[in-house]
Amino acid sequence: MSTNGFSHEIFEESGLSLYEAIFDQGDTLDSVASEWVNMYKEETDNQTKSLLSLINFIIRVRIYAHIYKEGFEKDDEIPTVLEELQDAFKKEGVISYGLRDAILISLIKMFLRTGKSLRYLYFEEIDCSHFKFNYTTITNVDLVLPHKVSSKFKRKTIDGLIENIKENPTLTTLNFVSIHMGIKPMKKLIKAFDKSTALNSLGVHNFPLGNKSGKLLATYLTRNTTMTSLHLTGKKNIENIGLKLGNQLTEVLSLEKNVLTSLDLGFNNIGSQGGIELANALKNNIILTYLVLRRNNIGPEGGLALAKALCINTTLTLLDVRENHIGALGDTLCMNTTLNWLDISSNNLGQKVGEALADAFYKNISLKGLSLQKNSLGPDAGKAIKEALCQNATLTYLDLLSNGIDFEDFLEPIQVLASIEETSVSIEEALVSIKESSKGPLQLNLQQFGPDIASNIFNNLLN
Repeated sequence: MSTNGFSHEIFEESGLSLYEAIFDQGDTLDSVASEWVNMYKEETDNQTKSLLSLINFIIRVRIYAHIYKEGFEKDDEIPTVLEELQDAFKKEGVISYGLRDAILISLIKMFLRTGKSLRYLYFEEIDCSHFKFNYTTITNVDLVLPHKVSSKFKRKTIDGLIENIKENPTLTTLNFVSIHMGIKPMKKLIKAFDKSTALNSLGVHNFPLGNKSGKLLATYLTRNTTMTSLHLTGKKNIENIGLKLGNQLTEVLSLEKNVLTSLDLGFNNIGSQGGIELANALKNNIILTYLVLRRNNIGPEGGLALAKALCINTTLTLLDVRENHIGALGDTLCMNTTLNWLDISSNNLGQKVGEALADAFYKNISLKGLSLQKNSLGPDAGKAIKEALCQNATLTYLDLLSNGIDFEDFLEPIQVLASIEETSVSIEEALVSIKESSKGPLQLNLQQFGPDIASNIFNNLLN
């Protein structure tokens, strides 16, 4: 117990005593910092309580940011920051927005100086021109600037972020959310990627790229040798890429020197023609492994083109074509030998396509995960899929929700387990029977049995 009344016990119970000790009780900064550091050092569970108290302190002064922190290298940094906060509070009397930003910037600077394992930073409405990343361990930075933020502030923080990441040897991923990437910031961003030896992933989300800035990006990709992951996603009715950029991206995928392994174009309404052009690019592409085309209005013609391309492509391992009104992919699964995850949810496939997919399960030996949610498959297709699963030894995840399928009749193990509480059969006895009779993969929704039964089921299935 400290002489000024600030104790581990009070600190741990309230989670807010750090704030009260600094601003309400008038404790000396040395004693407050000393108590916090001592508790941090004494904890054996990854400093959970002490770090939680610091996060609660940040929330108490109305700071909105996500900062992930695992340790300090220099204990003497903490009193310095606390002193800055206390002085600022005495001058202002209240936590104004200006003071909020000053406090937040001070805290982030402290984390950047002392964080020995800090990897991810999420900035929302924060001026990034204040921070240097040169000698940090940061690998991922997300920047979110809501529409209400002024254009001047946006320019300043985008320029500041791009300028300060140029020399960072560890930063690999940049994500810009709800930010208009005009010509000037796009030019600066491309220069940063040119100079960096670590940056390999870029995301621009929820704001459309103009034709000129899109062209700059596409031109860069034709000579790109480091960017392997590109995410250009829209949001609901906001399309991120235009027709021109879409065409340019398909040209990039066809290049022999293209290095993109991951591409996300979700929510961009590329349409049937865009789907056809992407499919043509996939026929020749030998490096792309991850492709997301969710909600792009590809339609049956675009879907058919993709299906044919997948019969040729030998590198793609994940494909997401949710909500695209596409047609059948059954023949594709029969012939493709590399795809291991496919999401074709919400495409209104119907019974016949469901039965064709069931036939594909007999032949496919690579697919491990398949999502068929909301496709109106019906009970007959469900039964066909059930029978096929008994012969399939590779599929480990199958989502058939919202398809009019009677699950009590679909997988016998679920039916057996669901009736355990109504009989005298023990879970152990039921599981022995299930394991002996099951010829295919076993996929259970353990939530329906509650935590105790689910835990017992899980443990027994592992034995």
